Amino acid sequence: MKSLAFLSQKGGSGKTTLAVHTAVAAQEDGERVAIIDTDIQRSATTWGGARGDETHRRYQRRR
Repeated sequence: MKSLAFLSQKGGSGKTTLAVHTAVAAQEDGERVAIIDTDIQRSATTWGGARGDETHRRYQRRR
C-alpha cells in the first residue's frame, strides 16, 4: 500500500484541494484510493458527497 500525505500547519494552503485532485487522478488511472479527512471543516468529505461518488456514500461516517 502506498501512502501520500499533504501536511502544513498553515490554513488555506491548498492541502485539501491537492489531496482531492491527486486522489481523483489516481482513481482515474485505476488505483484504489482512500482519503481520510481529519479536518474539522470536512471539506474533502463534503466535496466527495457533492461529487456523488458511490464509495463516499458507503463509507461516510454518520454524525
